[in-house]
Amino acid sequence: MQMIPTMAGTPAAPTMMPNKNHTDKPGNPSTATSSQVKLRTSLAEGGQLKVLSEDDWKFWIENGYVIIKNAVPREQALQTADFIWEFEEKSPNDPSTWYTAPRAEMQMKELTGTGMVEVYNNQHLWNNRQMQRVHDAFVDIWGTEKLWVTIDRANLNFPLRPGFEYKGFVFFGLMNDNGNPKVIEYNCRMGDPETETVIPRIENDLVDLLLACSQQRIHEKKIVISKQCIATVIAVSGGYPGDYEKGKIIEGLDNPTIPDCMLFHCGTVKKNELTVTNGGRVIAATSYGDTIAEAVEHSVYNLEQINFDGMYYRTDIGYEFK
Repeated sequence: MQMIPTMAGTPAAPTMMPNKNHTDKPGNPSTATSSQVKLRTSLAEGGQLKVLSEDDWKFWIENGYVIIKNAVPREQALQTADFIWEFEEKSPNDPSTWYTAPRAEMQMKELTGTGMVEVYNNQHLWNNRQMQRVHDAFVDIWGTEKLWVTIDRANLNFPLRPGFEYKGFVFFGLMNDNGNPKVIEYNCRMGDPETETVIPRIENDLVDLLLACSQQRIHEKKIVISKQCIATVIAVSGGYPGDYEKGKIIEGLDNPTIPDCMLFHCGTVKKNELTVTNGGRVIAATSYGDTIAEAVEHSVYNLEQINFDGMYYRTDIGYEFK
């Protein structure tokens, strides 16, 4: 079982007052307002380890994940697997069912093609999540017994389909940890805001590079990267990544901006000749600069020319690279 560094909070029943009950418990701001509890950073915090060994703890700190053996009884894990196969209307013994069309369209579009299964709140998943060993492993990670119990997404990935061959690249997302680069994710695709930041620095014809990759000729190409820095700042809807409203009129899109700034519409739509919000991440402003800090300042300036009700964006990122 792979532990993830956050534990999603389960919101309480709807109420007219903001839910603040979780502030003393770890929570994921996508489902609740941000918890004030921070991950423990040393073994001196949070009491004695329950499940993790000291070697496990060191591995977790260095790599951001840790594998817990025998977290869930084998029989229970098999029952969960049987349920997922049935839910997806596929058979583990019949490969012809593995590559059929999805039983339903993914509601979370970013999960399309990832193998994630949109099944939530099933008893099998709750049974797994509420195992004492699972809970104690998260206690070791967070250093507190006060945890909101929730479920992970299920996953069902198949081998490459016979006759199909995928070519592409691996993207590594890094973060600055006191001057040291740390990997926070790696994937065979890019999302926001990495696409808007990385691709504009490539001075080659991108289509030519993709074609060469598909034809196994990428070794013949020399990828030219701009020496300028690029930074992307995203304007999001008020409440994102939690609940947010759509349909807010976006003003200022025609206002003058710093040259070489690009505005990417991530979650907008035309309605009655007006551009309105239609998602959590609304507009990404990408700018060039001689330094990362300068590029960030340019992107922030360009977002200041735009406005919609509830608009929010970070103004504190990127400056650690000065």
